Amino acid sequence: MSARLFGASNNTVPGEPKSARVFEALSGRSNVEQPPPQEPPVEAPVEAPVEAPLEGPGPEAGPADALELEHIVGGANNSLGALVAHPIDNDAYVQAMNSLVLIGSLSDPHAQVCLRGHDMPVTALAISPTGALIASGQEGSIHHKGFHAPVVIWDYETRSPLFTLLGHTRRVANVRFSPDERFLCATGEDSLLYVWDVGTGEVVFAKRFNSPVSIFRWTAVVDGPRRPHYMASYCVKQEVFAATFAFDPVRRQWNLDGQLVACPNKAERTYHDAAVTMDARYMLAGSALGEMAVFRIDTRVFCATLPLCTGGLTAIAIDESDHLDENAVAFCGAGDGTVRRLRGRDMQWADDGALVTLPAAITSLSFTAQRNRLLATTAAGELYALDALDLAPTLINAAHTGELTAVAFGEASDRVATASMDGTVRVWDLSDYRCVTTIRGPKGVAPRCLAWGSNGLLITGWNDRAVRAHRASDAEQVWEIPNAHRSEVTAVCAHSGPTMDYVASGAADGGIRIWSGTGREMLVQFSEHTKGITRLMVDNTHPHLVHSCAADCATMTYDLRKKRRTLCRMVRSGAFTAMCQRLDSEQEVLTFDVNGRVLFWDCDFPDPVLESRDESGLRIRTASISPSGRLLAVGGDDQLVKVYEIGAVESSVALPPSLTTQTRTHVVQKTRTSGLPLASAAHGHCASVAGLEWSPDEKQLISVAEDGCVCVWNWFG
Repeated sequence: MSARLFGASNNTVPGEPKSARVFEALSGRSNVEQPPPQEPPVEAPVEAPVEAPLEGPGPEAGPADALELEHIVGGANNSLGALVAHPIDNDAYVQAMNSLVLIGSLSDPHAQVCLRGHDMPVTALAISPTGALIASGQEGSIHHKGFHAPVVIWDYETRSPLFTLLGHTRRVANVRFSPDERFLCATGEDSLLYVWDVGTGEVVFAKRFNSPVSIFRWTAVVDGPRRPHYMASYCVKQEVFAATFAFDPVRRQWNLDGQLVACPNKAERTYHDAAVTMDARYMLAGSALGEMAVFRIDTRVFCATLPLCTGGLTAIAIDESDHLDENAVAFCGAGDGTVRRLRGRDMQWADDGALVTLPAAITSLSFTAQRNRLLATTAAGELYALDALDLAPTLINAAHTGELTAVAFGEASDRVATASMDGTVRVWDLSDYRCVTTIRGPKGVAPRCLAWGSNGLLITGWNDRAVRAHRASDAEQVWEIPNAHRSEVTAVCAHSGPTMDYVASGAADGGIRIWSGTGREMLVQFSEHTKGITRLMVDNTHPHLVHSCAADCATMTYDLRKKRRTLCRMVRSGAFTAMCQRLDSEQEVLTFDVNGRVLFWDCDFPDPVLESRDESGLRIRTASISPSGRLLAVGGDDQLVKVYEIGAVESSVALPPSLTTQTRTHVVQKTRTSGLPLASAAHGHCASVAGLEWSPDEKQLISVAEDGCVCVWNWFG
């Protein structure tokens, strides 16, 4: 099953909201008179727009029938609570993945659905108690006036957005559905708290606090004579409040009345996460100091503080499914990577010995529907399923945590390698999207480029000026060229054959060096580029030729047999950012620049024989020719993956050899400006696309971006 993108259309333009009623009388009668909104002071209700469409950044994606998003790997979201297990389906979970909301399956990695409705990273996530609704909030948008941080309510079954709720203008910290799913509450770093009616999308309550509300939890629904009222708890800095959310019949509006919980210790605390026991009497809160604070919220009394860990207590989950006694069972995840189990009630809590240490800080804990497993995510981008009895961990998937810099296929279509600024190179099995190998360099350094060599070697260039080779099967380092350049290595390519065996590397200082593939001694170096090398490439038919392009607006060809440059082509403006070579026609070299231009270079002409420009006018960062030679895939700052039909493009003009060079150049220049036919374009990333690569069987296309995501695309063209 392929990963489908669902969401509101990005073609709408944000307009005036349909409603901004902060004070709403929910009497069930359509003729209820509404009081006019007022400008509130601090600690008073504030006005907020509701359900305005959000326009995504960048141009319209265009045709995408032939290009289908199969799966997304990576894009680790380090926001706390970025994963929630489905409360009914024991196999399903919902996860924030940069600007996407992902619905995944623990048993089937192919059963993945992506919901698109945000234009910035998702920072808050919640599922309603019945699992019918999803709510997601994001960071304040930089793409639209007003810095809106919308909250989107999704229908889980149809995978469609029900409401896009505006009001917050900074990062959304919490979203929570009431136990009866009637209301949704959201808090943000703008110190605002909103409550919306889930059925209508109308604001029923809003309030501005002196400081951001770090935690908000609904605790219970209490039936009343005409309508129920709701119990809740929230935290502002170190203060904890027990609140009642009820309808005021006199003022004809909903009101949140918070009462401070008495706490003898006035130490400054920041609370990361909290959980409420099933009887709604106790709230357990994890602090940045590594403590678990216990509050009796029905009587508004502080009970105890338990020091548990270092790095802060970042996630808490309570299990009361097994009532062998009156004690509750709390699972606590910490910034030091530990997950431990505690049992107790009121002031008496004890560690029962169950403990597991994961490789990185815990960012979320959530019980599956049958409460036999605990899903845990880490700051290293990993998802684990922990056995609820002994906390035995099972790795579900892994991900990069930094921006991606490169992607490359070897000879097999089910193995692809990616490099990231998080300091790792990962090899993925595309049959089940597992990370089969993780290569880590020295501490503090990161890979900038990679290429496959012979015998399953991965050759990588690093920002510590070294070139390294590792076995893709077990991540063992085979060789290293330390200080290969005077600056960071930005491009590598390799060739291994009966007559030539070499590795070529380029650096940010414009230097290119050729190394022996067997002894790693330097064979020759070139220093004709004046700015950083952006791409190196072995010629398709003549392996003794190496092509380069750089930020100095020049592309050059080097003959390794003669050990000299044979061609140099330059333009006046537009730094070259990517390069590839056609497999048909005259096997022209294509260069791409910061202005979205595509230039076709024939070795017989000093000027480009064809020029095309991407309609966005933005930088093209990466390009790849398909194995058949008929398709060109590009990606860049417009965040789109585009595929062009290049096989039908005649870039070289057939001219009789009797014409002079000046006449031939004049004829070519008259026919050189042309547009490439767009076959498909699709939106899967929320940041600039940094790398693209076709699979050897041309059935899939892999794209990587600065958002840390690896997108796997099926091609049906």
